[in-house]
Amino acid sequence: MAAVVWSSVQDHTVIAIPIPALAAALSQIRERDWDLVDTLLDLPVTITTGDLTRASASSLAATLRPAGVHAPAALTAAAVVDAATSRGWPALTGEPYPLHSLAPQLVIEHLP
Repeated sequence: MAAVVWSSVQDHTVIAIPIPALAAALSQIRERDWDLVDTLLDLPVTITTGDLTRASASSLAATLRPAGVHAPAALTAAAVVDAATSRGWPALTGEPYPLHSLAPQLVIEHLP
């Protein structure tokens, strides 16, 4: 992951992190390591996306529709798919299945 981040900084490639994905990631990281995430978020190439608003809910709901009854569990993946497709960008992930299950056409760049 560090290689991807520093490569993005050198190449001025934007890293877009949907807010639901950030929350899900933080839930899996020890709180004492959150400062590392803060460092990533403070980089000039990092933006956060996917603030859930009334206006954005319909787009996110459309992305979630294929998940059916599993939609609540698929919210993070849907936020990533929505952010990537709305910008025409690939998604960067180590777990492509949840993203492809919602959007088979999505271009995935795998984490090393």
